[in-house]
Amino acid sequence: MAQHPPSTPERFPKKSRTVFETLFTGRRLPISLLVLLAIGAGAYSAWWFWLAGEARARFESWVEAEQAEGRNVSYENYTVSGFPGPLVIYVDTLRIDHIPGGWTLSMPAVDVTLKPWKFNILTGSVRGPANLSVRTGPATGVYQLRMTQNTFRAVIRRAASLDLAFQGVDIQNLGTGETLRADNLTTSLTRGSVPIYATLELEANGITLPATLNAALGDEVKSLQLRIDASGADLPSGLNANSLEAWRVNGGAFDVTNLSIIHGPLGMKGAGTFALDGNLQPVGAFTAKITGYNAAIDALSRIKAIPPGNAAIAKIVLGAIAKVPNGGGPKMIEVPLTAQDRYLSVGPVQLLRLPRIVWPDR
Repeated sequence: MAQHPPSTPERFPKKSRTVFETLFTGRRLPISLLVLLAIGAGAYSAWWFWLAGEARARFESWVEAEQAEGRNVSYENYTVSGFPGPLVIYVDTLRIDHIPGGWTLSMPAVDVTLKPWKFNILTGSVRGPANLSVRTGPATGVYQLRMTQNTFRAVIRRAASLDLAFQGVDIQNLGTGETLRADNLTTSLTRGSVPIYATLELEANGITLPATLNAALGDEVKSLQLRIDASGADLPSGLNANSLEAWRVNGGAFDVTNLSIIHGPLGMKGAGTFALDGNLQPVGAFTAKITGYNAAIDALSRIKAIPPGNAAIAKIVLGAIAKVPNGGGPKMIEVPLTAQDRYLSVGPVQLLRLPRIVWPDR
């Protein structure tokens, strides 16, 4: 009987192919890639159009929330385009009417861009000019805002923020013709909660004040930087006596953590806090470093904003405490500034009388 030699055992057992190997081997590779691309494209398309629908739903929810807060929002058209790239949202003739606050803002159109991969960040611009109508408060009138360039960036999160950047700013009071201009203006507003309800940061350069203002220090403000934290109570719902009184009684205040200004001969950097007294007039206490104080006092004295006797005393007292900064430069004073009972005091000197602010309904 013939005997067969024993078979040699396999040194490496044959493994079964995985799904991945089956799809991406040999002639199946191109077809498999197409299948995966089709699945990815379908998923992305579904995500894009879902996001477009969600954006519209959020916009309508925002309109309803504004209505509940007393701000009537209206618009003529809302469209979304841009597939398959970033969502381009176009809102035509947007108008916000804040009845308690006594103001109305209208914009011809707003363009918003939303990237599907960064769906909590909105960027865009406003097609000008925008009109702001102020019906109550000390600055009533209709103002028209024009910009050569403008952008905004809104971040949707627990502490929502809005950043604005303008160039070639031109703000005109359509009733009086007075015009305020700025080479560039950037501002950031962040809403928070206890203990800081909101933070406003503002920076402007190349400001030209209205000529009719007859500013004692001149029409040119070289630069302005400002940071304010609203604390103690949520922001007032409007610029009227009832709203401001409620805010004051609940401990509302503004903490100025940075104020820097160069206006004509005057340079000042400081920080402090201000609020409203029982007559809804500003009260505050600041610490400031000031240069150009003699020229500023002379300018205010010439227009009789400071009585001559007060001006002379102020120059003597402030001159005695002035110092040359480390590294040289013009003399500088570091003094407390206080506003109380409608008087502005610099150190121990009661410098000038502040104008009374007349609020509606008071």
